[in-house]
Amino acid sequence: MLADYVGQRVRRRLRPDRLDTAHPTLTRHGDRVAEQVGQLRATAEKLLRIHGSDIQTQQRQQKRLTHAATDIYAQIATISRTTALLDNQGVEASGQEHAIATSFCDRAATRVAEQFDRIDDNDDAQTHAIARLTYNRGGYTPRLP
Repeated sequence: MLADYVGQRVRRRLRPDRLDTAHPTLTRHGDRVAEQVGQLRATAEKLLRIHGSDIQTQQRQQKRLTHAATDIYAQIATISRTTALLDNQGVEASGQEHAIATSFCDRAATRVAEQFDRIDDNDDAQTHAIARLTYNRGGYTPRLP
């Protein structure tokens, strides 16, 4: 089992996954999505190593991974749909769709990067402390001077 795992990791390093079916004008986005998938896998494995079976209680981290995975999936769907349009109608006829797809993928990639950045750099402890304090007080009541 361990040998299979190590073998898969070596294969991914030597021959990373690619989105080969993307239209040539969308290659940059396809390559970026492939990198994001690899980063999602690596981040999930890292969190499992850190938290072990306690990962189920790490809801904020799970939410970050879920948001990243959702945006990655949406980019793949967008690239796939736009590739089909470009293949059928040509680049010139599909200019608006190409522009929309490019804009969406750029924005989604930014959101994915932000989610991954927040895995290590977040305010989870502070958020938890505020929630615990509010719960212990029976709710939030502002104290005005």
